[in-house]
Amino acid sequence: VKWYLSKELARQICDDPIRIQLLFEPEWKTKYANMTEEERETQKSVDAFYVQEKRNQCVVCGALDKYLRFHIVPTLYRRLLPEAFKSHSSHDVVLLCVACHEKANTAHWKRKLEFAA
Repeated sequence: VKWYLSKELARQICDDPIRIQLLFEPEWKTKYANMTEEERETQKSVDAFYVQEKRNQCVVCGALDKYLRFHIVPTLYRRLLPEAFKSHSSHDVVLLCVACHEKANTAHWKRKLEFAA
């Protein structure tokens, strides 16, 4: 709340409980307005990914502790991708337990060696 007020992006409309009113139109309103119905449905499913509750567990074996973030596309190769794919997308980052992370790293190194040959 303080951030919005300090940036003059909102005005306070109530003290207790504190409430604010945004002074701008959210981006999604114009984004959706210019789409076809099919594009809107696709975008809604993409947007839903970002607001869903995500479980902190390994995506391979389901382990619930001792996990690490793993980048599907190695950072080394990300710079070679077209600009549209370089965005910092959470689709590229998954949680893996230590054992699965080690297996994935080993597989990445093997692929890097193949590319280098």
